[in-house]
Formats: sequence, C-alpha cells, structure tokens
Amino acid sequence: MKLNRLFSQAAVKEFYIMAINPNELNNLLHKPFDVVNSKNIATYILQLMGLNDFQFIYTQNTLKKITDTTKKGMFVDDTEFADRKSAFDILNNQYNINSKHQQIILPRLFVIKQYSRSNVIWLNKLGINYEDDPLINGFYPLGLDFVVCQGRFLVVISNQDNLRVLELNHAQELNSTQLEILSQWQALFTS
Repeated sequence: MKLNRLFSQAAVKEFYIMAINPNELNNLLHKPFDVVNSKNIATYILQLMGLNDFQFIYTQNTLKKITDTTKKGMFVDDTEFADRKSAFDILNNQYNINSKHQQIILPRLFVIKQYSRSNVIWLNKLGINYEDDPLINGFYPLGLDFVVCQGRFLVVISNQDNLRVLELNHAQELNSTQLEILSQWQALFTS
C-alpha cells in the first residue's frame, strides 16, 4: 500500500526528506536553468543514483549527422564555445572506448530552446538507442536523458522505447511525488 494512503501529505514528504536531503536540489532548482546549473542538477541526480566520477563530453559528432536545420536550431548554443551546441554525453571517467560494457547507463544532457513531446522523443532517438538492441549493444540496459527547456528540467528514463519522464520545474520545491521517485531511484541504484 502506498504511504500516501496511510499518512498525511506532510508526513509522507517528511519520510522522503529523511531518505533524501532535497535542500541542495531545491537550491539548484531556484537558480536559472543555464548550461552550468543544468550540469549541476544532472550531477546531483546521478550522484543520488550512486554514479560518481564522470565527465560531460560534447555530443557534437552525433549533431553533425543531423541534416535538418530546424532540428539543429533547437539546441541552445554553448556558453563556453560559440560554435558548439549544448548537447553532452555523460561518461564515466574510467570509460574505455574499446570496452563499452563498463557503463551500464548512458546518460546525456540536452539544453534546448523549446519544449514539445516530439522534441523529447526525437532527442531520445538521437544517438544509438543502446537499450533497444541487445545483440549489438546489450550492455546498456537503461537510457537516461536530461532535457532542459523553458523552465523545465526533464529526467527521461527509457527502456525498450518506453519513456518515463520526471519533470522538475524552475523555482518550485520538490513535491512528495518527486521525492518518492528520487528516493526509489536512490534505493534501486545504490542497493
């Protein structure tokens, strides 16, 4: 039985606050969703899931394959390099290109200009969909995309074309449902 049915909303939120300390994430959600802060939010969530020691690598090779200028124009320009777009693969620092099985989750971060469901689905399909091809890329059972746009920070988890989205909004505190989801992810990945 869900905790929400047994206890008041405040009691449920207090329970999840004990499992996760949301103050740091709430502070990040109150800052502008620029590229630097988006990396910080993604880092916080990945660390919550027990993933440490990683780096953000530009996904420029994938972007070069896009011939549709409308789709290329959907990305925010990167603040560090004017000729690059804000699209990143997030790789384990011990990642070896010749041994891809070292990382079972392949997270990515995209900062785009405009939100639409079709854009989120398109971004999910942008790279090789590792979790959907067990014969060739069977070592990546889970896709994890962070999509940032228009005051929304979306955490998109994909498994065999099933997308689940957790939306975090700018300048809003985490609610009990979001805390519950984050604590379940923490328990799943750190146990």
